[in-house]
Amino acid sequence: MRVNLSGTFHALRAAVPHMLAGGRGAVVCNASGSAARPTYGELAYSAAKAGVVALVKGAAQEYGPTIRVNCVSPGVIRTPLSEPMFALDGALDPVWEATPLGRAGTAAEVADAIVFLACDASRFVTGHDLVVDGGLGVGQAGITTTLRSFVAMLRGGPA
Repeated sequence: MRVNLSGTFHALRAAVPHMLAGGRGAVVCNASGSAARPTYGELAYSAAKAGVVALVKGAAQEYGPTIRVNCVSPGVIRTPLSEPMFALDGALDPVWEATPLGRAGTAAEVADAIVFLACDASRFVTGHDLVVDGGLGVGQAGITTTLRSFVAMLRGGPA
């Protein structure tokens, strides 16, 4: 909570006066797909990231039109920190089956989303949580694979 929510709050609070004095600014915070879909074993993390999303939406209201405030919520991204999950043979296969783009994201893809929200190309975007997860969050966990198999069976194809 201190790092993920309080740290974000204090950084925002320190930056805002300078941006207001400068007459413009764009803030991009880091949230997580776990904010909207809490992940097993990450209760405090998920709650903190949901707090970041709420903080961003509130700050966008309070500091607009001078400052735009958004966040990026990555899904499964391959980084040195997540590498142990990738080392477990087949462990992430259900995730890829539930992800329309069928793979993990990269740090560069998350960085691209951050750059977009920070630059003038997104000048009419504020209070937004940009989810960068390859579509993982669009399906319903646990049921999507079952329904795919069922529909394939009804159509006479392989499950």
